[in-house]
Amino acid sequence: MSKDMSKPQLLAWGIFIVENLIFLASLISNYLYPMDPTAVPDSPIKFAIWGFMIIVVIVFQIFNGLAISKMDSGNQGWFITLIVLSLIHNPLYFIPIIWSFMTIHHQKTANSN
Repeated sequence: MSKDMSKPQLLAWGIFIVENLIFLASLISNYLYPMDPTAVPDSPIKFAIWGFMIIVVIVFQIFNGLAISKMDSGNQGWFITLIVLSLIHNPLYFIPIIWSFMTIHHQKTANSN
C-alpha cells in the first residue's frame, strides 16, 4: 500500500481488513466452540466441503486485494472485478466503488471546464 492512496481506496482496505479479521475469528471460534456438533468436519466429505469453502473465500480475498490495490490505476478491468465480487461476496465494497466513481466523474468534469 502506497502513501498516495485515495480515500475510497483506504475505505476499501479498511473493509478488507475487517472482513479478514471477522473471517479468521469465525473460523477459530466455530472450530473451537461449535454451536452445532454436526458442523465440525468429522467425516472426509465434511472436511472436503469445509476446505473447499475456505479456499473459495481465500481466492475471493486475493482478487479483492488485487482489485483494491489497482483501484486508482485507471484500469477499468479491476473496477469491474471489484463490482462483480461485491455482487457475489461482500456488498460493502459498493461504498468505495461508488465513491471512487463520483470522484473520477468530478475530476473529469472539473478538467473539462
